[in-house]
Amino acid sequence: MKAEWGIYKYPLLVYRIHTIRKHIYQKIVNLDAFITTDDEPIPFETIHNRNYRPIKPGQKWGKAYTCAWFHFKGMIPEQYRQDHIVCCIDIGGEGLHVDEYNEPLDAINSRITFMDYLQPTWDLRVIEIDKSAKGAGTIDIWIDAGFNGKIIQPFGNARFKYAYLVLCRDDIKEFYFDYLTLAFAYAACDDGEIKNKIKLLLDRSYNSIKNYLPQQIAQAQKIISAMYDLSQSPHDVFLTAVGQAHLDLAWLWPIRESKRKAVRTFINALQNIKLYPEFVFGASQPQMLEWIKQGQPALYDAIKKAVKSGAIELQGGMWVECDTNVPCGESLVRQIYYGKQFFKEEFNCNITTCWLPDAFGFNGNLPQILKKSGIDYFCTIKLAWNEVNKFPYTTFNWVGIDGSSVIVHMPPEGDYTSGATPLCAKRIVENFTEKNIYNNALMVYGNGDGGGGPTQTHIELIKRQQKLKYLPMVQFGKAIDYFKRLDTVKNMLPSYQGELYLEKHQGTYTTQALTKYYNRRIECMLHDCEFLATCAYLKGFEYPHDFLEKTWKEVLLYQFHDILPGSSVKRVYDECTERYKVLAQTLQTMINTMVDYLSESDAGSISCINTTPFTRTEYVKGDSSWYWCKVEGYSNALMKPVDGNFTVTGGDSYVENDLLRVECAREGHIISVYDKINGKEICSDYMNKLVLYTDPFRFFNAWDIDSNYHTKRKIALKLVDYEIHIDGPKVIRRNYYRHGTTSLTQDIILYEGKPYIECATECDYHETFKMLRADFAPSVYSPTVTCDIQFGNITRSTGNTTSIEKAQYEICVHKWVDVSGDDYGISLINDCKYGHRVKDGIISLNLLRSPVYPDPTADRGRHTFRYAIYPHKGNLQSCATIPLGYHFNYPPIIVKKQVNIKPLITVHNNGIVVETIKKAEKEDALIIRMYECFGQPTTATINVGFAYNTVYETDLLENPLQQIQGNELKFSRFEIKTLLFRL
Repeated sequence: MKAEWGIYKYPLLVYRIHTIRKHIYQKIVNLDAFITTDDEPIPFETIHNRNYRPIKPGQKWGKAYTCAWFHFKGMIPEQYRQDHIVCCIDIGGEGLHVDEYNEPLDAINSRITFMDYLQPTWDLRVIEIDKSAKGAGTIDIWIDAGFNGKIIQPFGNARFKYAYLVLCRDDIKEFYFDYLTLAFAYAACDDGEIKNKIKLLLDRSYNSIKNYLPQQIAQAQKIISAMYDLSQSPHDVFLTAVGQAHLDLAWLWPIRESKRKAVRTFINALQNIKLYPEFVFGASQPQMLEWIKQGQPALYDAIKKAVKSGAIELQGGMWVECDTNVPCGESLVRQIYYGKQFFKEEFNCNITTCWLPDAFGFNGNLPQILKKSGIDYFCTIKLAWNEVNKFPYTTFNWVGIDGSSVIVHMPPEGDYTSGATPLCAKRIVENFTEKNIYNNALMVYGNGDGGGGPTQTHIELIKRQQKLKYLPMVQFGKAIDYFKRLDTVKNMLPSYQGELYLEKHQGTYTTQALTKYYNRRIECMLHDCEFLATCAYLKGFEYPHDFLEKTWKEVLLYQFHDILPGSSVKRVYDECTERYKVLAQTLQTMINTMVDYLSESDAGSISCINTTPFTRTEYVKGDSSWYWCKVEGYSNALMKPVDGNFTVTGGDSYVENDLLRVECAREGHIISVYDKINGKEICSDYMNKLVLYTDPFRFFNAWDIDSNYHTKRKIALKLVDYEIHIDGPKVIRRNYYRHGTTSLTQDIILYEGKPYIECATECDYHETFKMLRADFAPSVYSPTVTCDIQFGNITRSTGNTTSIEKAQYEICVHKWVDVSGDDYGISLINDCKYGHRVKDGIISLNLLRSPVYPDPTADRGRHTFRYAIYPHKGNLQSCATIPLGYHFNYPPIIVKKQVNIKPLITVHNNGIVVETIKKAEKEDALIIRMYECFGQPTTATINVGFAYNTVYETDLLENPLQQIQGNELKFSRFEIKTLLFRL
């Protein structure tokens, strides 16, 4: 519950607040209203050529995402032209008031948050009238409007409510803010003596008003001003108030509307800056500013001036406020690279704070990624949403899997849209666990999610709290200044190591599976494209910088924390899917161009290009024959024809190769996996059982999974048919399943010489409140499971005893999970899935969900995905899990030409993974990024396969740190190392 809601415990005060507020604006006359609508934004250049219809209060004007232009006209009565008159307009949506040149003037908005109920006009509905209009006596207002939903303002029809010319009683307005502040102070106060004094002031000031005459308001104002003298002892905690809008770049509205919301948000911020010189507004997403730069250059110039003056603070070093669970490590590096680059080039600001207030948990390697990108500080509130265990700290040193550390502050209110009331300040003090170490905390306030930011009410409340000594001192300020002060006591702060797991929203590892599929595929294609472009660049090809930057930025946009996790409306995913298809097509075209450039002949050859860092063996079928090759990492080899003497076989209930024998039950699932080399049965009970679990509705439906889902009713998919196919080195058992209108076809595949079982799946999914999972009960189990994450891996408990273990019932994994005993283990490898449960002897892979909010069609439809079961001798260091994870996700590029790609780098240490090979962004140099994957310090010898002058170790942003001499590199555990080779 938001802190400010506590005022409703005092209904008499609420009644008085609303009564006073009703007298601030006194209606003079209605304005005439006219409207034209469209499904998409209407260009300003066309508005005078469109047909308008009159619209009356209460009339509907559109549905979700409808756009409109409103035209309001009226006359100012002569007797009011010297008074403070304004227009109060409620269009039932959001709007931007523009001048005759389409320059933004004001933003208006209908109710979207609780605090808007406390606005003098209930919310952002006031448009000031300029002097020229007053002199002429005419009102002529144009508003560019849109209708978008919110959780507490459900989708339906937009209705025009009113447009009035009103007289503003500034004296009542000032008294209102005083009374509002003191009412909240009363609700927040625990000191009985002061509370009684506050009550007396509230009663006396309110009762002194009979009919709101100016002299009565002046008397009430005099009475209530005594609130500043109730205590002379200053509070021992002080707060830094940071204004924020937290604009979701998509959520319950499409991306195109976020571009319009950004304009409305910043014009509102600039208006506040004019009114309140001490006000500071935080802007955290370069993508949003780039949109404004492209669409509203004059507004952008005003923003730049406000940044220079210090009124707007640039926060957060990422391109967008992204998810950090699902994007790969290289995506997170590019989020920071492009984010910091934009702020540096456009505003000459070096950002050292990561600002992710609303992302759904944070991977254990993020501290290293941040630290090696020049980011020392991290701000979020999201762990306050934990459903089981209260996170132990609000201010601490966060230590990553490699030992890197950043300073974290989680504003103790647990809210990035604080109402900035005394009740909010009280909650901050109550939740501030480190206040005895450092007595300053952040208050992040303003209307968020849909944008808008701080209102007049927020700022007026803070101004008055500054003078109330019995409350925490609140100061307007910048987050970076707060963190710099905090840095001086960092050695006194507690430390927390590992991932910041959010005990909520675990469904976002799976929901909108198609988006996650495309994100993984395009991340891999970008990796391949950069590697091949680098090879071509060394041979004279012009490196496609602009193409890659444009592609990366669009992919990074879709990694926003309400897009990639699956928590937006249907239109967002329809549009993203179409764009993903275009991106994949253009990337494939660019890859083909690179391959053609690197090809030497068409002499009937078949080449295999390996874009992974590990040697691989591959079978490929030509027109009629099978070919095989062994190819080193980041190189190519010619494929050779192979004869037909293969050992793979299959029968009614089994498939078998030279390494494994797999038996299936009549229901289709696996009941035996026998390791022929090691004489080991891997299946305890079943494997690859496809099960529909009940996934009941929760308020945050797309976000959340019921923690007890595994105890509820579940149904195994019904096998309706199967086939056995043998084709050269490949044996397939094809299973056909159905459940109602859901159909699923799965190939269980064994290849000659391959130590894993591939499950290639096509599913046409039509369920509601169900979750499709693949369950595995192996004979090998362990107290821990090792999980692939960005640039490393993390060990998690498989126990289900403690409250923390129970709360982590679903975990986020990238390419693989591994459960290993003393000398044997099993890995589950995937090509686009993230949600896993590893508890109670079961490994469960979450394949698809079917929530109904905010997208009632989420995950319904056709899907293609693959996963593989890999039993192995030994532990993670001695098996092939990590190489197979790369091979499974980066398929070989097969070319019917002879290609010449020699390894650009060879690392003589199987604990070092070369993740990225690309051209440097700013100079004639190559970037090679690698990391240590076993969690152990090590030394690696490298051999470079191209000519260069000097080599430097850099940070993740390609800034040189030190020159490298020799060919030996030392790595600490899970260390990411970036090398720059100047050519």
